[in-house]
Amino acid sequence: MIQKTLKSYAVIAVGSLLFALAFDWFFAPNQVAIGGITRENLPQLSGCGLAGVAVVSALFAQADVKAAAEELLRLSEEIAR
Repeated sequence: MIQKTLKSYAVIAVGSLLFALAFDWFFAPNQVAIGGITRENLPQLSGCGLAGVAVVSALFAQADVKAAAEELLRLSEEIAR
């Protein structure tokens, strides 16, 4: 009886761990900066361990969207080093 209970607890613990890892991997992206990111403040994010940044206004508020995208990409690659 006790061995069966311990086995059940072990299965629950492993299942809980796998659920937590899956949740963190798929549903809780905590490495993306979003909101108010501009070419002026992007360098301030250096060293934060970000996987990426999300920008909308920083691109579409510019007259040349392609040039703005290229500049933001260059800046983000610089802070990723």
